[in-house]
Amino acid sequence: MDKLEMAEKLVEKCGISYEEAGEVLREADFDLLEAMIILEKRGKMGGARSSFSTSIPKAEERQSKTAADAESFGELIRIAFRQIGDRLKDILKYQVIITKEEREVLKMPLIVGLLIICFSAGLAFAAMLISVAAGCSYTVKKAE
Repeated sequence: MDKLEMAEKLVEKCGISYEEAGEVLREADFDLLEAMIILEKRGKMGGARSSFSTSIPKAEERQSKTAADAESFGELIRIAFRQIGDRLKDILKYQVIITKEEREVLKMPLIVGLLIICFSAGLAFAAMLISVAAGCSYTVKKAE
């Protein structure tokens, strides 16, 4: 990002003049984040949101927001983590069932199976090959 673009960002985000943006950028050695910190310390973040709410949005508001709706990087991160949490909750509803000759050998939550694969991929893959060769089958079902 060139110096002019940085100045435009400061003008847009902080509500200051181009002259002030140029001065604070020079002071911050053209580090945009440092310039914003300097402006915040001086109380010159006029265009930026200076207050935050701790209220919890209603469920329908939370569900309707997507990454495309994010107005800031912080909000994008919150939306991403909320979506990851929702997916993890969905994964918790499923189980991996290992059967041999119509008899259940092992039943475990899907998340446990995924963690085993993540942390010991080679060993888990070898165990799956051996168990399939021995006549076991794997099924993923929603928990009852």
